[in-house]
Formats: sequence, C-alpha cells, structure tokens
Amino acid sequence: MPTERTSHTDAHPAHPDRPAHPGAARPAASAVTPATAGPVPFADALDVAARIAVLSPSSHNCQPWALAWARGSASRAVAARLLAGPGGEPAVGGGPAPGGEDGDGTCEYLVLGLDRDRSLRSLPAHAVEMLLSCGLYGQLLLRALDAQGWTADALRFAAGPAEGDPAPGMELPGTAWPRAWAALCVARLRPTARTATGTAAWTGTGTAARTGTGTAAWTATGTAARTGTGPAARTPTGPAERTGEPAGKPAGKPIGELTGQPPGEPTGQPPGEPAGELAALRATARARRTNRAPYRPHPVRPALLDGLTTPSGCGAARGAEVGVRHLTSEADRAAFADLVARYGGRDFSHRAAWRETHAYLRPTAAAAAARGDGFALDQLFGPLPWPRRQALRVALAPATMRLLGRAGYDRLLARRLADVVRPTPAVVAMSFTRRTPTAGGAPTTQGAPTTGRTPAPEDTPTLADAVKGGARLADYWLCATRAGLALHPVSVVLQHDDVRAALQSRLGIPGRAFFVSRVGWPTAEFPSSPRRPAGASIRTI
Repeated sequence: MPTERTSHTDAHPAHPDRPAHPGAARPAASAVTPATAGPVPFADALDVAARIAVLSPSSHNCQPWALAWARGSASRAVAARLLAGPGGEPAVGGGPAPGGEDGDGTCEYLVLGLDRDRSLRSLPAHAVEMLLSCGLYGQLLLRALDAQGWTADALRFAAGPAEGDPAPGMELPGTAWPRAWAALCVARLRPTARTATGTAAWTGTGTAARTGTGTAAWTATGTAARTGTGPAARTPTGPAERTGEPAGKPAGKPIGELTGQPPGEPTGQPPGEPAGELAALRATARARRTNRAPYRPHPVRPALLDGLTTPSGCGAARGAEVGVRHLTSEADRAAFADLVARYGGRDFSHRAAWRETHAYLRPTAAAAAARGDGFALDQLFGPLPWPRRQALRVALAPATMRLLGRAGYDRLLARRLADVVRPTPAVVAMSFTRRTPTAGGAPTTQGAPTTGRTPAPEDTPTLADAVKGGARLADYWLCATRAGLALHPVSVVLQHDDVRAALQSRLGIPGRAFFVSRVGWPTAEFPSSPRRPAGASIRTI
C-alpha cells in the first residue's frame, strides 16, 4: 500500500480527530474563531461535500460515479505528473498553471472516476449518459468543496471519445486504483485564502476570481438575488448574490445525518447551520429532483430562462462548450410532443434496454431505499393505490411487455408521455458545440444532424466534453431549482441515433444534443429518489 504523506497534518490518518476515509465517524469538532479561521480541514470538507454531491441525478438513478482521494505519496506524485503533462488545464481564471507536486504539501488531489460495474450498457448512448452523470456529481462536489475553502485550480481529463464501452480512462500506475473504475479527471485543490470573516467572493463571468471581500457574490445576468438565510428569493433580472459561510463552522458531521429532505419541507438552511454558500448549495441539492408530474401551462419568463443559460465558469464546467436552447413557441413544443408520441415507445419495445430499465424498478419506496438506487413506481407515476401498483408491476415486467407490445402497448405509453409533454411551457435542449478541425483543417460543428452523413472522428464528443457537459448541466439544474422550476428529462429522443437526428433536424438544434427536458412549474411534488451512502463510492489511494 502507498505510504501516507506526513507533511499534510490536516488530513493525516494518525491524528485521532481525523477519519481514515470520508464517512468514518469522528468526534464533534470544536468551533474555530473567525479571526483565525482558514479553510475547513480537507477530510472534513470532503465528508460534507460528498453528502451533497451524492444527491446528483443519474440515469435510472444508477449512481455510476466514483471518487478517489490521493493520499499516499505515490498516488499524489502520479496525480501531479498527470496535471503537469499535456492536457492539464487551469480550473480557475488566473490560478496557478498546472504543475508538479506542491512544495509545502498544502494541496490535495482527487480523481473522479466511472464505476463500470454500476453503469448502464444496453444502448450505445448510455456511454455518454454515464459520463454526464459523473460530471454532475463532480461539479456538485467541487462547488461544495469550494464553499469550504478548497478550490480546484487545475484539472486534467482523460483523452478519448465519450462514446464506446468500456469508457477509456487515465492510467494511474503504482496506485490502488480499483479495476472496475475508469479514471476520468484529476483535480488539484488548494486552500483558499479567506478574510477574518471566513468568506470569499466570486464573479460568475466565466472566471472564478476570488477577491476576499467577505461575501460570495455571483454576477449572472437574468439570475436571481438570494441570500443563504432561508428559502431562496429570486428576482428574474438582477444579479445573484449570496452571503459567504464562516469557515469557523463546526465541520464533519457523520454521513447520513443530512441526507434527503422530505417533500414539502422548507428548502432553507438546516437547523444549527450558519447562513452562507454551503447551506444554500445543500438546500438546493436536496430540493432538486426529477418531477414527472404535469406542469402548469403558465409560461416561464424569458428573462428567467436567459438567466439559466449563463455559465458559472467554475469547477469542472469551466470551458464547457455547451449550447443551451429553450423551446417555448407553440410550434416548437408541438413538434417536440409529436416526436415523443412517435418515438417514445422505444423505451419499452427495445428488449435489452427495457430489461435493464426494469432491473432498476423497485416495487415500493421502502424497497428502493433499502437498495439505495433505482426508483420506485411512485417516482415514475406519482402516488399509486395498491391495486394499480400491483397491476403496473405485472404490466411492466419484460415478459409481459413483450406480449403487450404486439397489441401496441408501447405506442400507448408513448402517447401518454406526449400528452404530459404537450402543455409544458418550455423544453430545454443542451448540445455539445465544440468546433474541431477536420482532417483538411476546416472547422466543423460536432454531430450536425442535417448533413445525413456519418460523423467523422473529429465530430464526436470527447470524454472531456461529456464530463464538462454534465458539470454545465449541474449548474443549470441547480439554478432552475432555486427559481422553483422543475425538470423532467425525456431521454428516449436522444438514445437512438435516428431519433436524435430527427429531433435536431426538425427543431434546428446544433451540435450533438445530449440532454432534453421539460421545464416548468410543477402541479405536484414528486418524492426524492434514494441514494447510496455518500462514502460508498469513495476510496483513498
């Protein structure tokens, strides 16, 4: 096993008040006075951040992400070499350039990975979906760490295409890297200098420049003004401002103490938590969920939708070349609903895909909670009486679905989904828009659907594109949640190349679409999905 670094006392396992890994029990931390406060010790910060990041969405709630904390001298050296090599990039504007191991031992290294054993595999499109899920998790993790004084100043993504199975990954020789994991991204985190009040300032104009003015202020035209003192208050045209969180807060509560939030509870700060960026992020992550209920037909203000498209420019989303388009006209929304009615049955008629989907269906919420993944029937259809739940369990079984498919049951389900989609006030489509040179040197837009040709290798999204795209999606979804908006992804129109091409051609969506979702004001609350323990996907190497 790699030896532990002895120069980093904050996270050293020999200290009795530090856990050997995130999620381990620890005694209560004593309060630190703001005048002497620095960043939260990394072990504690990672523990808190992991409990927030695990609330990220994933396809079928399969939770395919993995995370390694490089603590041994060998693994730290490998991470430093990867960041120093070609392809390393700064994660914050004006930050230190990627380089070798830090001389004073103050930085920490994390490796974001994909757990192949938890990945969906029945469709080629699932490869991109799994990377998006990891990007969502990674972005929420980095934002939660940053709120505690640990900023990612350099990132290195694995090379290779996003599509394909198994996912490519970086080599980490000499480390205890699990065989089932693919290393997607290495991040270097440094403690951030804070003021006497323990807070920091951000500008959200595409760079993450800290000014030390004592508040965490984000500028984002069209987004909302909010403070971390309770449920988020939004104004559709003003800048979004948040108060910072004192670094002297007690840190490192055990994993599971702050998981989940019952529907209907306020989304403000938990009792005993100080106001600030971390509390606001935690509350938003808990409030965020996939809501499949009908949405009110009331339109979403254009200024609010415009605000959702503003990139945060932070964490893994920095440099993400993602196009965001909102379909709000009656013609566009009708065209989208028609596509869903025509192709939505593919979810049910594709035998391998439906078998895999059905494997994540749980009969009750209690069964889903016991497994910690997948989704209960109530999370698909809303609250169900017992007779209907039993009927659905029989009807949705793969063997039954094959028989019912001969009678057109899959087409009936597609029409029902289209009926839910049709009155939705807005649909968001996200696409990879990175322009890359062709073999002849001319730039081309990735995956343009109107050419009728097979995309060249230069057109296909890279692994880095997909992880960054997931990070960009995380920022969008969190911002929408703060505004009180709900999302319901309609992935079936993207999971088959012919359907995706028809969608992009008919609606004029450029690039390679990777996310399509209903957006609106929900008519009912939907239950949250279960999660595995936050520490289940984390290892030290």
